[in-house]
Amino acid sequence: MSVLRTTDETIYCYCYGGGLCKLVSSNLLSDELRFRSFGKETSPLARALIEDKNHNIWIGSETDITLFDVHDQTFESFGETFFNRSFNYSECLPVADRQGDILMGTEGGMLVFSPDSIVKQTYEAPIVVTGIKYSEDNLSHVLSDADYLEIPTRRRNFTISFAALDYTNSLDIEYAYKLDDNQWYYIGKKNSVSFVSLPAGKYQFQIKATNGDGIWMNTVKTFTLQVLPTFWETGWAKAFYIVVVLVISLAIGYFFLYLLFET
Repeated sequence: MSVLRTTDETIYCYCYGGGLCKLVSSNLLSDELRFRSFGKETSPLARALIEDKNHNIWIGSETDITLFDVHDQTFESFGETFFNRSFNYSECLPVADRQGDILMGTEGGMLVFSPDSIVKQTYEAPIVVTGIKYSEDNLSHVLSDADYLEIPTRRRNFTISFAALDYTNSLDIEYAYKLDDNQWYYIGKKNSVSFVSLPAGKYQFQIKATNGDGIWMNTVKTFTLQVLPTFWETGWAKAFYIVVVLVISLAIGYFFLYLLFET
């Protein structure tokens, strides 16, 4: 367990399995201490806590450092992809120098950084639809970022692939999609979605993504899917069903009238 007392005399601790907590009990000698938990947003093996000059808290874990914004009560992690190298943070007590830079020990030496310089990019990368694969032939068809696609009547089992064009830490980009006005489905780092027996109709397929630093972008790619109907799903077929029902009903009615007059 890591413990930190901040400049305003607040006590924070990071417990294995419990995440970052703040002591809210006024009597430290009480048999029952009360804590407020802020969640488990980092590795359960947090090894060091330190307060920066902005009164925020930095958490050193096994392979990441995480910023806890005390005012917004949010977490933001910086790991191997951000620093372009891996670190294994030690349990050495981190310190801050007079300029406000933080020094954290690692198994390979010391990491020195200014809290104000650790900022994730806000680049809004474009999102493109790259291809479609039909289960019937299992072949990929390049779409060249089309905005509209007709799905043939007999090919309603298919997979659509897409990509956010951010080449910084591209393997860490996460995606979400939704069909029409339904809820967003978050699919992690998988950049494709499969549909099975999608009913005939016109759909608005939407995709959003993070950038390479894990920040969700405002960019949303909208793609129109037109699933073509079979004859039996068209308006002509519905009219045919109505005619058939009317004919059968008239035939049955005529038959009963015939029996009535015969008797």
